[in-house]
Amino acid sequence: MSKKFKFNQGQTLIEVVFAIGVLSLCLVALVSIIVRAIGNASFSKHSALAVHYSQEGLEQARARRDRNDWDTFKGTSDGCEAIDIFQRCFTYTIADDAVDDNKVHVLVEVNWQESGRTHSVSSETFFTKWNSQ
Repeated sequence: MSKKFKFNQGQTLIEVVFAIGVLSLCLVALVSIIVRAIGNASFSKHSALAVHYSQEGLEQARARRDRNDWDTFKGTSDGCEAIDIFQRCFTYTIADDAVDDNKVHVLVEVNWQESGRTHSVSSETFFTKWNSQ
């Protein structure tokens, strides 16, 4: 009877070790899922901010067009500015199909670094000489 008792103790120990191993694997998987979810939430937040900043940049270009005469606006030079972790760059070019330089293509590109990679969002539009200034 003592041999049977020792055999049961050894089997229980193996079951406990196996259960701890399975539990450890489950915890590692759960932590991995949580870390990935936090990373995705951060990327989504930064993407939404980048879209906002690019749209805001187009509004700034529109305001620049409205408060200046056309020749001043179409001569606007390209430039970049830093906003928190973002870099917002403006590109102004005379549109290829413009007649008498009356159409300007404006591109606003917002870049940021996250998780060792560079991400980018851009917005673009065409502005025309709409008033007689």
